[in-house]
Amino acid sequence: MDSTSAQSIHKQLPLTSVLQPEDTDGPTLNDDSSLPTSAVSASLLPETSLKGWYIAFKNILPTYFTIHLLFFIITCLSVLFSIKDFSSQHLNISTLWQSWLHWDTYNYIAVAVNGYSVSWLTAFYPLYPLLVRCLMFLVHDPLIAGLIVSNLSGLGMLAVLYRVVQEDFDDEVASRTVLYFSIFPTAFFFAAVYSESLFLFLTLLSFYQMRHSRWCDIASGLCIIAGIGLFALYCYYLFHDPLAFSHAEARWDRKLSVPGYAVLRTVHAIIISQGVLSFQSLRNILDLIPDLFMVVLVILGFVGPWKFRRDLWVYAIFAAAFFVFPQLFPFAGLYPLQAMARFLLPIFPAFIVLAAIGKNRTLDVGYLLISGSVLFFLLTQFLTGHWVI
Repeated sequence: MDSTSAQSIHKQLPLTSVLQPEDTDGPTLNDDSSLPTSAVSASLLPETSLKGWYIAFKNILPTYFTIHLLFFIITCLSVLFSIKDFSSQHLNISTLWQSWLHWDTYNYIAVAVNGYSVSWLTAFYPLYPLLVRCLMFLVHDPLIAGLIVSNLSGLGMLAVLYRVVQEDFDDEVASRTVLYFSIFPTAFFFAAVYSESLFLFLTLLSFYQMRHSRWCDIASGLCIIAGIGLFALYCYYLFHDPLAFSHAEARWDRKLSVPGYAVLRTVHAIIISQGVLSFQSLRNILDLIPDLFMVVLVILGFVGPWKFRRDLWVYAIFAAAFFVFPQLFPFAGLYPLQAMARFLLPIFPAFIVLAAIGKNRTLDVGYLLISGSVLFFLLTQFLTGHWVI
């Protein structure tokens, strides 16, 4: 089969045949009459070469640049919240990147500049600050260095995400997944001086390699164990506590809990608030809705018309694991799900399910409008120093 025929057949595959299980009414890739998944991947998809990665970058760049252009526009316009109406005041051009200096950004920069000066900073793992430190030899400003690291990692992250989804599904699902992922309400953290984009870039790269070679499973596991072991030794050397990075979580008052209990506490916090339009109520609602939205997508990865085929359950299992883990360690107090919408960003299989659902035009437009509006609202909140973590 030549590449032209392969691409033609691949484009004709219905979206539901990729995500639906083998017991669907129509033929699927798991039917005896169809090619096995490995054969389909080998014959219908672009070769694993530089050309394949070029195609991936080419297809994600419009989304990447458009979203970042909008981030830039919002950053410029957010200055108006700092200037009084009809004022003759003007701000320095450095305000454009200084606006991104909030919350955990200070901690990552502190580690990059001064190292682990206190034990609780070990909660911020060393790879991201180390890359920022290395780039500081060129740009000297840690904030700018961090922005460069995050945004380049974000570019690579989207390219790998596209390639992963394209190989197991198709171009349409891959493109929509990248778009939905990029416009999720907390996606601006991929551009901020946070480690989310680097973490997910490496996670997706490992996932991609593991889908191609079992040896990568072993190598990835050994690298994780070795990395944690080396960091534990470093923590012991500095603070005589090899688990300092774990104990540091106590600073944020996070405790082991039963999954789902934090949701109940959040609902209770909304009920006992002074009113629906109070800070306590609205902040908890903003934390609760993404959590519930994500659990629905995770469940739909296992059951329903958009569930993953059994041979692709690795996606569903990955999503379930990455959803449950942060639920085990909610925050104490009146905001138990704070930052949960950020912690859920690594659940990329949920966006594959969402991409399948988004084949419906109404749902597609609805998600883009609602999620995009919340994204740029939260970004404005972040840029103006409000509590968005």
